[in-house]
Amino acid sequence: VCGLLGTNYWIETARTIGMILVAVALCALIGIPLGVLCGRVDGVWNVVRPALDAMQVVHAFVYMLPVIFFFSFGVVPGTMVTMIFALPPLIRLTNLGIRQVPEDVVEASRAYGAPEMRVLFDVQLPLARPAIMTGLNQTLLLAISMIGIAAIMGAGGLGLLVFRAVQNLDVA
Repeated sequence: VCGLLGTNYWIETARTIGMILVAVALCALIGIPLGVLCGRVDGVWNVVRPALDAMQVVHAFVYMLPVIFFFSFGVVPGTMVTMIFALPPLIRLTNLGIRQVPEDVVEASRAYGAPEMRVLFDVQLPLARPAIMTGLNQTLLLAISMIGIAAIMGAGGLGLLVFRAVQNLDVA
């Protein structure tokens, strides 16, 4: 639909999709292993949980200040802020999924002599997949919601068009 509206809209749509995909991919690369580690080691979860609480309580504009200070304006800082904003649900839901795997299933696999990596990859991760996919879904939705704020940082995309329209009181 955006391509039918003109070249300018298509370019901004492609830029938006690119920023979202990069942010979600980086969140998945960081969040899923960290969530698995939190789900398996209580000490790690006790350290990570307060940081996640702080990340979810602090407003998105607060993330922008240090990123702008260190990295200036543009697409990369906007993607970084989007990634930081969208990361906590993935870690939390991955942790929850790993912890909700029935203990008797994990114990049975260990009793049959499965090493810990096999227990993780063949038992825990498949049974935690619905929670992990929910975390990816929430991360994607938060990344999409952050695009308007990232436009203020000069990231471009569809958020920039909305930002300009709001500034000019151009409702259409």
